[in-house]
Amino acid sequence: MTFICFWHVIVHGYGFSLYGEPGFSTKGDLRIIIFFCTLFSPATYCFMFISGWFGIKFSLRKFFYFAFTGIICSICTITFRFFVGDIDYWFPIITRLFPIACQKWWFLTGYIMVFLISPFIEAGLISIEKNTLKHIIYIMTFIEVASFIILRDYIGRSFYGLLYIYILARYLRKINFNCSVKALIITYIFSFTTLWTISYFAVFLGKFKWVSWILLGSYNNPAIIIMSVTIFLFINKLRTTHNKWLNWAFENVLVIYLLTEGIGLFLYKYEANLIDYSFIMGILFVFMTIIISLVIGKIISQLFKTCIRKITLT
Repeated sequence: MTFICFWHVIVHGYGFSLYGEPGFSTKGDLRIIIFFCTLFSPATYCFMFISGWFGIKFSLRKFFYFAFTGIICSICTITFRFFVGDIDYWFPIITRLFPIACQKWWFLTGYIMVFLISPFIEAGLISIEKNTLKHIIYIMTFIEVASFIILRDYIGRSFYGLLYIYILARYLRKINFNCSVKALIITYIFSFTTLWTISYFAVFLGKFKWVSWILLGSYNNPAIIIMSVTIFLFINKLRTTHNKWLNWAFENVLVIYLLTEGIGLFLYKYEANLIDYSFIMGILFVFMTIIISLVIGKIISQLFKTCIRKITLT
């Protein structure tokens, strides 16, 4: 989730998502921007792959928690933007109270949809014959990659994209997929280098500037998918100890995305300007927003538990 925060600072704060558009110029050194875009671009799919690897367990309580968190974050962020003058309106209230249905955050809506059908996915993984399951994965991969090659406007930010990477992770976990650390490192470096090199040269080919954003901003790019998978599998190979306090501190990481993305350009541009003014100060500010988001996430979690207890008692 930290990588997603920095990804958004580069893409939105520095305006790289609009690179190649007529009359638009990106602030900052493009060589540095492209390098960090390549580094952070797998973050979203990697987050979803982690969820798929460990599995999402459906429960009504968890669904209501997601809905409650979405509503609180929606109201908080829109209120913040209103008072800082980023927007001059607060209504319509309907989009604030139903952020999942109104797709205020595309990722939250897609994640909730995968969460809702996760029991069906688990049942399918158990009941479907192994070869048939493998063929389904091949077909889904073909659709995901073909959409990147054929359709410029579809860049993997959809329910299908999240569903694909989730099912891919569940499948690899089911078959006990194993790969050496050396192979994972080589695969990642090859994918990273290929993506970075093509994107870098596209910038300096004049009319092909837009190619660099399509390559780096498309989550369904095969190189980004491969990096998303290899990053997690590599870290999962390491012998790390599980710290219950760290797990407790980071159990509300989704709130980081909801709050930062809810504030949006106002926050990202401020962070980009601060990084330009003082790199260390800017980086520290980004981490500070992450910590504040985690604290707010804890408050929301406790508030939800209190509401549930009162409803249960009545």
